[in-house]
Amino acid sequence: MSDSNREKKIVFFVKSVRFLRYFKSVLTAFLEMDYRVTAVFDASKIEPVSDDSLKNLQSRFPFFAWKNGPLRTDIFRRLVIASRNILNYQFLLRRGVVAWRLKRHFDYLPIFLQKFILIVTPFAKVLIKSGVAEFVCRSVEKIVPPDEGITSFLRSLKSDALIVSYRSFPCLSPDIDYVKSGMALGIPTTIIIPSWDQPTTKSLIQIIPDKVFVWNEEHASVLSREHAVPRNKIVISGAPQFDVFFERKTPFRSINDFLSIYRITAGPPFVLYIASSGERDSALVKELSLTLSSNSDGALQSITILVRPYPGRENCFADLKLQNVKVLPAPLEGRRSLDDDQDFFDAIYHSFATIALSSTALLDTIAIGRPSIMYFDKRHKEIQSDAHLETLYRSGAFYTAYNLTELMPVLKRINAGDDFLREKRHDYICKFIRPQGSTKSAAAVVVEEIGKLLSSRVN
Repeated sequence: MSDSNREKKIVFFVKSVRFLRYFKSVLTAFLEMDYRVTAVFDASKIEPVSDDSLKNLQSRFPFFAWKNGPLRTDIFRRLVIASRNILNYQFLLRRGVVAWRLKRHFDYLPIFLQKFILIVTPFAKVLIKSGVAEFVCRSVEKIVPPDEGITSFLRSLKSDALIVSYRSFPCLSPDIDYVKSGMALGIPTTIIIPSWDQPTTKSLIQIIPDKVFVWNEEHASVLSREHAVPRNKIVISGAPQFDVFFERKTPFRSINDFLSIYRITAGPPFVLYIASSGERDSALVKELSLTLSSNSDGALQSITILVRPYPGRENCFADLKLQNVKVLPAPLEGRRSLDDDQDFFDAIYHSFATIALSSTALLDTIAIGRPSIMYFDKRHKEIQSDAHLETLYRSGAFYTAYNLTELMPVLKRINAGDDFLREKRHDYICKFIRPQGSTKSAAAVVVEEIGKLLSSRVN
């Protein structure tokens, strides 16, 4: 037990408890090192907790606490939110992201600017992409002071270090303001990247903190080149949300218990289809089901499709009554809990492979040690055109198929044990998910780096 650590308090700002789960390994690592940790949730996203997971963590670690944090409420709120949203839109315009992502950000622009863009689209976009627009918006950020309410709140917590799970989309989110207030107070302030596509498709880092934790060298390069984050402020930690998968070597439930709980009458082999939306996935599962059941190859006929719905889109599979398809319960991302997603882990573990159009779960799959198949469908080209998905494709660590005819031999080969991409997956894991070494967790890197920041401030 470290008395010196117990005197230090870490404040972790995150959207809500369901997103705090992605950083559970970091949270636990600090607590195990006897730091005091307070999780602060976005008050605009207040959600009742689904279970006792927060209380259970507090029972285990009495120095853990959580509370809802204030939002920006001063006279500058509308101005600074507008300028931040414009910068985010500019960032995505310059990156040339797919239309549907740009549309999501367009909806948060000031109404007058939306109308201007719709009337003179080409000229308006050129103007927004210009250095003039960037200069004006960044000047607004420099002139506008930190929000006093958030600053007072952080001061009252007497925090020694601040970690912000950075989203900044939409800019109604106060995460930028927490970074700004933390820096103004002289608190060692860090940003931790929550997802694989955050640096490329979500938002711009508009205030540079003391350190930014990223997954890998690819993220670091994007932040340095496109977010103007100095390399000496970037720490490559790996992906915290996958730490639990590397630590766990066995399923939560045996195959027999898994089948019993979900009333699956068929036995293995299973292939897990991981949905990325709703309707399009339902249609594809029906096509896959028919192709397998009508196949003349007995090995393919015997495959049962397990379906993991996209959070909040479970109803899209409600009418899916097919003999070789079993829809699993709603995933834990849709539940407000800090507990591990045991259902998801076991579904991947007990399947011989997973299939997805576009999903972070492609990475979950290889972290758990199973092969994953990227299914490219020209009907869904728009959602499969993102740069971060292209990165996975170029890695060579994932099987690919462009139609059901191509998919059948891939499934047969993997199910027969001919997993020829095993080594490439291992190499990609070491590059993209755990670049500090397969045995070193992202949480360990974060704790070490925060410790260095605290020591440097003392010295």
